[in-house]
Amino acid sequence: MSENVIIEVDLAIHPYQGIIGCFQDKWTGWLEPGFIFYLPRDSPITYDIYPGEYILCKKEPIYECDMGHVLMPIKKLTSEEIFELINSEPKIKIFEWDTLTEKVTVLNIAKRVFQALTKLEQKNTLTNSQVKKLAQDFENLFQIPNVNFLYPEVKLKALDLVLDRLNQDYFDRIMKQLTKYGYQLYDYNPSMQRSYYYRRESKKAGTLSLNELLALLFPEIRLAIKAFNLDFSMVETFNRIIANENTEREKYEELKLEVMSKLEQFIANTGTSSFNIEWFKSVYFEELKKRVLDIRVSEINDTEILFTEIKEDGQTKKQYNIGNLRGTYMGKRLLESLKIANSIEWIDVSMFNLISAALRKFKVELKIKKQK
Repeated sequence: MSENVIIEVDLAIHPYQGIIGCFQDKWTGWLEPGFIFYLPRDSPITYDIYPGEYILCKKEPIYECDMGHVLMPIKKLTSEEIFELINSEPKIKIFEWDTLTEKVTVLNIAKRVFQALTKLEQKNTLTNSQVKKLAQDFENLFQIPNVNFLYPEVKLKALDLVLDRLNQDYFDRIMKQLTKYGYQLYDYNPSMQRSYYYRRESKKAGTLSLNELLALLFPEIRLAIKAFNLDFSMVETFNRIIANENTEREKYEELKLEVMSKLEQFIANTGTSSFNIEWFKSVYFEELKKRVLDIRVSEINDTEILFTEIKEDGQTKKQYNIGNLRGTYMGKRLLESLKIANSIEWIDVSMFNLISAALRKFKVELKIKKQK
């Protein structure tokens, strides 16, 4: 057991006998801290910390009171040092307050994921329950970009480090686990939003939702396209692939082709507005990333911009309607970056020229037509 703990510093709420700085482990009520870790005033580190920073502290308190413990800080931690500690001391306790939910803390999830990935790399196996837990942890980590953390830097770093470890060897090993435990796809509860699960026929086997399966095998898709889900038509396909005599890599590539086919249908039906292609980081999705960009450029190229002429101070001036432009993904993002309010429908020629210049970088020439 580690002799130290990692603490995310919160705002000081109740200075206690001159002691400053605190971390809320839990709350008893609205703005009432139930248990606090304080930092002592006689440590120089205490006067050089800010909310959201992580501090390595001695686990054994130097003073205890009803409200909490006073811990001696050892040093402030950089993000690199945090993850080095998590990997080198897997039993070290971590206390965070800027969390995913009340009970879900990012660094503790990341620590558990690192441990599972290390075991998979070293021993080439996970238990059935560990596969399930890894999938659930992925699902939680993939919520990070959608959460308004006050201090997101370390949280996003944790997500990046996890993704960096998901190489082709990882996917081969996970496919081996799915084959080993004989997962099958079945309709778990069609009356409740048609939830589908992979399961082993044995009663002791766990279950995996389709979203969890996507998180395990296609994390970039699950992360980049939250609205994309597999459907029950994958039952026969998955069962056939998992049961054949091919290698794990061949099975994975075959399953990937099927998932990409479903993704093409999703694009055709819903467009690309829900895609966050910044998360397509591996070479495996370069082609998809390019395709999404091409679709978005084509969408704008097909957009018609209406203009009208008005008399102002004895001069004829043009105004351009940006309603159709706002209806495209790239157009909407560009207007947001220029801080043009949604309530504005017409813009003057100077703003239009600025928009046109920005779009020309993507080889987009807007179609201009006079309003009748």
